[in-house]
This record gives sequence, structure tokens and C-alpha cells, in this order.
Amino acid sequence: MSQTRDPVVELNGETVAYSGTLNDGETASLTLPKSTVTTGSNTVTLSLPGVSDGPGMRADLSYSFEELDGTLAPEVDTDGDGTPEVSSGEVLSDGETTSNGVQPEVGDTWSVSADGNAPTVSADITERTQTRSPTIEINGETVGLDGTLADGETATLDASASWLQSGTNYVTVSTDSPVSGPASLVTLDYSHGAETATEATVEETTWSQTTTVANTWASARSNARVTVPMNDRVVDVRSVEVRKNGTTWNPLAADRYELNGTDLTAELGDVAEGSMVEVRATGSKVRVRDGSVTVLEPTTSSDRLDTRVRIDDAGPNFGLSVDETVFSDRVHYADNSTWGPQTGETTITAQGDQTLALPNATIGAQTTVRTWPVEVAPVTGQTTVAGLEGDRSEPGITVRGDGNSDVDYTFPNAADGKPYILWSQTNEIVRDEALASSPITLTDDNSDETLVFLVDDGSASSSGPGDGPTGSVSGGSAGGGPMAGAGGGVLAQLRGIAPSGETLLLGVTLLGGLLVVGRRTGVITEERQAAATSAAGSAASTVGGLVERAIANEIVFGVLLLAGGGWLLASGVLPEQTTLIVSLAAVPVAMFLVLQQFDRFDFRIWAGSTALVGVLGLQVLAPELFETIAEEAGVIIVAGGLLLAWRAVSAWRAEANTPDEVNRIEITGDDGEN
Repeated sequence: MSQTRDPVVELNGETVAYSGTLNDGETASLTLPKSTVTTGSNTVTLSLPGVSDGPGMRADLSYSFEELDGTLAPEVDTDGDGTPEVSSGEVLSDGETTSNGVQPEVGDTWSVSADGNAPTVSADITERTQTRSPTIEINGETVGLDGTLADGETATLDASASWLQSGTNYVTVSTDSPVSGPASLVTLDYSHGAETATEATVEETTWSQTTTVANTWASARSNARVTVPMNDRVVDVRSVEVRKNGTTWNPLAADRYELNGTDLTAELGDVAEGSMVEVRATGSKVRVRDGSVTVLEPTTSSDRLDTRVRIDDAGPNFGLSVDETVFSDRVHYADNSTWGPQTGETTITAQGDQTLALPNATIGAQTTVRTWPVEVAPVTGQTTVAGLEGDRSEPGITVRGDGNSDVDYTFPNAADGKPYILWSQTNEIVRDEALASSPITLTDDNSDETLVFLVDDGSASSSGPGDGPTGSVSGGSAGGGPMAGAGGGVLAQLRGIAPSGETLLLGVTLLGGLLVVGRRTGVITEERQAAATSAAGSAASTVGGLVERAIANEIVFGVLLLAGGGWLLASGVLPEQTTLIVSLAAVPVAMFLVLQQFDRFDFRIWAGSTALVGVLGLQVLAPELFETIAEEAGVIIVAGGLLLAWRAVSAWRAEANTPDEVNRIEITGDDGEN
């Protein structure tokens, strides 16, 4: 018995096999794909595996073909990239079709391929043209786009509000259509808003502003909009309400209004013809940090802040930013607080920001926010005011800072014409001083200390880290330095340079040095000294004798005097005013010693240099003196003229009373016998 195992049939290189054994007379059917058959000739073969130990296997092969009249696997490539946009893997008989959408462009070449009958290709193409140069005309005024718009692309064109007119407005849209082909098509969305307010009222307090605008619409409006003017100090909008035709006020959603600078824009929606619409907007000039407050008693006066608030919510960093209020320059503090006596801490930055921190505030608590009559302006960084001192006539503050920035401290209510000092209560030292011409500004740094504005009664000792000597005009100060008198006259100017007790003691010592100079120059003679001593009495005679012995060696005394003065100047134990006076007084003595040492002493040189130093010293100690002299130059010239006239008349009268000849008779006593 013979069997056939695993026969294989091949058609035009495509194989199909039967897996298994076929007995004698048994058959199996195999199917090849239609794509294997080609037009024209086809080659079919049968293959059987070999047998090594017996007769070979035998099998009969019979095959049949189904003839189809159609197109096999047609393809259409519309863009030339080698990939068909339309294709079918089947045989398309007469009447059968396959289709797909394509995006052809002008100039495309389509490639068609298929086996069998040639396919018929047809396409339905809708010609489209891009929109070119769309133009909108509104009541005869035009605005347009220079260019093209692709399918689905949009552009916004802004027209002028002045083109609109009351009643009917005519809007026309046009495009630049091609000469041939379909016309350009465009979709237009058009809208315009109404922004007319016929009445406005403003209610303003220190911390808030409420503005109400009302308008009666002569015609219906779509997407109506209103602009509400606000104060330039408003930093936030608390609420916006709308009322139509005198009904109730309704809040406007936050996404329908926006504050842009000083203009609040509110979207009203559609408004009917003849409707009266009111908009009420409340703006805040204070930013609440880490919490919220309700104003119970607002401040309406522009003279002093006195606002009572309730704390509705307070976090650990609760505070009030008040840098946009009318009192933003002055130090703010909390008073009459329900949580206790703590006044809070105010931090002022170089940019002008001021935040009043209230760490002790609790929800439901109340406090009154007031201002202290002190303004703080750091040059860099920031300065914190941790407490208040003094009273409103002589206010003070407790300063906290890193000490790295100069700060201008201003007392806006200073009394005009009075001298003020910036007194460091912590270090018991004068930091700055000036004559007030309200307001008065004095300068110090932001070191930790308590500073108080005090009227200068002359009892405070001046010192401090300033760059110039005491008596110079501080930056930003009004009026003259501490040497300037309140009256502004010459005597008041001179009264400012009156020395202290220490200065008088040193002056007596320097007077002794000047006595040495006088004796050496011959200005002070023995006869003149004796006459002065006799006139002073016995007490003065005793003092003169002591001085006479002390200055027996003038050069040694002068050197010792200069050495002692130098030590006093370098030690820093003297106030700046006294130090300056001592320095000026020592110059004539030093000049005398130098000229005498080199045997070049000349009284005219010495007197001229001494006078020059005196003038320069007065300029430093009392700069207003020379300004006053210049202002009163006319009076001085008249007085000088009268003095010269009086001297001339006196000289003439003396000469008139003098005889032309004077006979002198000299009688000499003789102890002789005659």
C-alpha cells in the first residue's frame, strides 16, 4: 500500500502545502490567493518529499482557475510621494468602486496603476479660494486687512468709536475676489460697546472711595460697558454693584470688571432702550495682608487719620499696607486696641512702602489706626518703628534697623523759627540739629535707638557720627544751623556763637598766649601793663603777677599751650563747637611762634593772618551773619558815612581851637644859692 506525505504546490513562485499523509485514492484541496494568478501564462508545479528506503511517492495534481473580468489592486497616487492616496487590494469588477478623500493642489500629477483591466478614475473637486484683503466699512469709514486669510484663520480689526452714530449704523464687508473662480468668502462677527456716563457722584474717605455713575440709554445696546473713574490711590476694588431702573442693587461678578490704573471697566451685558443703569464701585486704598478687616468708623478729614476697624480674619502675618493713603508718609500705629496696649510695628522701605504689622490682633478684635507726627524716609533698605516716645509737640520713635542706611526723619508740625535737635534718648547724644521752617528734617542712620525731636534749649551736648561739624546745615533741613537765632538779626546771629563754660576756661588760657604775643610785638608795654594792673585793683594785681611769672619764657609757654591744645583736640572730650573755637584761637599763637622762630616776625603779616582766620571762623560758626550783613549793606554804609562825617567834624573843630603859635615855657628847679 502506497501513501503520499506533505505534498507542495507552487504557482508562479507562490507555494501552498498540505501537511499530513494521503492514502491511495484520497484527495486534498489547496487554494492559492487570487493575486498569484497573472494574465497570460502561469506556471504550476507539484513537489513531494523523497523516500530513502522504498519506492518514491506519487500523486496526481489537477487545478482550476476562476476567470474574473475586472481590475486587480488599483492604486492612485495624487501627490507624487510614492504612496497611494486611493487603493484597493481586491479585484474590482465592472461597476465596483473604491474611494477616499484627497487634498489636491493646482499642478498635481496623478499616477494610476492596476492589474487586469484598466481602471476608470474620476474625482469630484470643489474649488476654494483664500480670502484676500477683507475690508469693513462702518458708516462710510473703512478699516481692513492687507493680506490673505487661510481657511479657519481669523483677524481682529479695530474701528474708531467716533464712526458710530445715534440710531442706525451701516456695516459693509468686502473682499478682493479673483478674476476667475469662486468669490472670496468671509465670516464677520461685529460688535461695539457703549461707554457713556451722564452722571457721577464720588464719596471718599481716607481709606476708600465709592463712585456711582448713572446713564439712561437712548437705544438698545448689546454688550454694553461702563468706565468708572477712580482715585489714583485706589489699589483694589472691594465691590461693584449694578441697579437698573431704580430697583435693588445687585453685585457684579468679579470676572466682569477690571481695574486698569485709574479706570474701572464693568461689563453690563445687553441693555434695553430707555433703561437707566447705575453702577456703584467701592475701591480700597489699603491692602490687607494675611487677613481682612471691616471699617467701622472711616476718616473723612484730611487733617488726621482716625479710622476704627474690626478684624474679620487675621493670620500670623496680618498687617495693613498704607503706602497709597493720603497719610502714607507718616508713621502709623494702632490705638485703643481691644487686644491690649501694643501699637504694632511699622516698616518703611526706601521705595516708600509702609506696612503696619499687628501680630497681636485676633479675629473680632477692634482697633483705631492713627498717625504719629513723624515721617521716616530711609535712603536704602528699610527702617522699622517699634514704638512711640514723647508727645505730639516733641515726638519721638523707637527705631530698629541694621544701621547701614541714612534716614531722613521729618517733624511736619515743628514750630517755625525754633531750633530743634534730634536727640538720641538711648545714647544721650545729639544726632542732628537745625532751625525749623516747618516741616523740619533731621538725618541719622537706622541703628537701634530711640530718637526724639526736642526744642534746643542749649543744655544738650552735641555729638554724633555726622560728616560735618556741629552747626552745619543738615541735608533736607529747613532754615539755618544751630548757630542761627530765632529772630534772624545780627545780634541773634552773634548770640549763637557764645561759648560754653569749657570754652571760656580755655579762652582765658589762650588769652595768656595772646598776652605773650603782645609783649613780643611791643603792643603791650610795661607802662601799659602797669596802668591796666593799677586800674584793676589789688586782686587783679595779684593775678597779673602770677601771669607775669608764668609767662616769663614766652616761647616755652606758647609751645606748651599748643601741645595742650593739640591733645584736647585729638582726645575728643570737647564738643565740636568748642573744638572749632580752640582751633581757630590757636592759629595766631602758632603763626607768631613760627615767625619768631625764623626771625621773620612782622606785625602786619601776623595781624592780617589773624584777621583772616577770624573771618573764616565766623563764616563756619555763624554763616548767616555775613548774609545778614549783605542784606543790610545799605544801613551799614549810611552808618559808616555818618561816622566818617562825625570824625571829620571833630577833627575840624580840634584844629580850629588850636592856636597858630604855641609858646612853651620850661621852668627848671635850681638848688643853688641864687
